[in-house]
Amino acid sequence: MLNVAILWIFSCGIELGVVVLCLLPLRFILRRKVPRLFSYLLWCAVPVTVVFSFCTKLIVSLSKKTFDFLDERVPVAINENIFMMLKSFWTIGSIIVLVAMFVYFIWYRTYLIGSIRLRDNIYLCGRIDMAFSIGLFHPKIYLPTIVPDEYREFVILHEQVHIKRKDIWMRCLAIGLLALFWFQPILWLAYYLYNNDMEEACDETVLRTKEKEFRATYAKVLYDLTFEIRKVKGLALGFGNGAIKERIRHAALYEKESSKVRVIALGICILFMAATIPISWQIPQMVQTEQRIEKVKEKAVSIGIQNIDVRFIQQNE
Repeated sequence: MLNVAILWIFSCGIELGVVVLCLLPLRFILRRKVPRLFSYLLWCAVPVTVVFSFCTKLIVSLSKKTFDFLDERVPVAINENIFMMLKSFWTIGSIIVLVAMFVYFIWYRTYLIGSIRLRDNIYLCGRIDMAFSIGLFHPKIYLPTIVPDEYREFVILHEQVHIKRKDIWMRCLAIGLLALFWFQPILWLAYYLYNNDMEEACDETVLRTKEKEFRATYAKVLYDLTFEIRKVKGLALGFGNGAIKERIRHAALYEKESSKVRVIALGICILFMAATIPISWQIPQMVQTEQRIEKVKEKAVSIGIQNIDVRFIQQNE
């Protein structure tokens, strides 16, 4: 069972690489024309691909009334020693990613000891250098004490949007996918861009119902908390994370979009996620065909046939 799981992880990693490569140019276009929310939604194509890839393999196997999907044998096309090395390589890397994330989380939790409740689920802490929200079921907002009083409400509004949209759940999902497919370098780039889109989409949600004066002040707060306070304190706030220069520019120039633009952008996102389905279907089929060809060749050699036409095998698949 573990052998098949490892094979699926590596094949799905290839699929995800193709999906992200297709997603990046579309993301670039959407960011220039429509709200950041929709470039953020585009990243849903990654977990959708993973789920569909798994379901595709399972359904194909069940439709053939076989248990090839659950077969623990290593395919003949892969040398057993090489396969064992790949399995060890993936296991060690995945453990390192998970342990690193866990240690980072525990390390941050220790800094929250002694926090003072400001109101509701909002706390002040003198030991942290960034504002953030934490907690899956009962999220709390932590603000550094270095944030000036007149800036706190802007930061709180931003973090409250993260909580309302369940962004922390989505980030946990993204980290889980990174731990699973850590060997795919383009997914690390995707994670970085995903976080930038998440922050900018959050800014837009805060600004959508506000007047131009508020938007200008919000951009100034972003600038001050990211650059001015850092010059004095040597610290950078989490509120100023992401592609900060782009966030400041976007907040200052933001204009509320029309409903028509939002509907079109949503349609594009749905069409793109639907277009990833053939990718999840074709790559596993190609791998399975290659494995069947190798098995037929091996059987032919065992009964004394030294040469067999691959085209004949493919035509009889």
